[in-house]
Formats: sequence, C-alpha cells, structure tokens
Amino acid sequence: MFPRANTLGIIIKDNCILLEEKEGTHSKGEGYYYRPIGGTIELGEKSEETLVREFYEELGLEIAITRYIS
Repeated sequence: MFPRANTLGIIIKDNCILLEEKEGTHSKGEGYYYRPIGGTIELGEKSEETLVREFYEELGLEIAITRYIS
C-alpha cells in the first residue's frame, strides 16, 4: 500500500461549517462520521486544484480558495 496525500476544504458561513456525512470505519469503530469536503491529490495535481475539483464533483460548485489554515 502506498501513502496517499489528501486535502480538505473548510467553508464557514454564519458560524456554521460545511461537512459531509460518511458511513464506514473510523477511529471509534463503524458508523457515521463527518468531515470537511476534499479528497486524494492526484499525481501532478496541486492541493488547490484538488479542492476545486472535489467541490465541483461533490456539490457542482466552483470555488475560489481565499486562504490556507495550514
């Protein structure tokens, strides 16, 4: 198994954070969990390109990245 790099985007509006609900295995076992929208960075792709692609694939939205947390 090879390591995979992921990138996640956080959208905050009116003190609310946009998250996606997923079902599967997580740190507490099996079931539902929530995470920011994002995904695996493809070979040769920049992290911001991944976020733009993932938001479009998941929500049909075109986004502009305004700042980075880390």
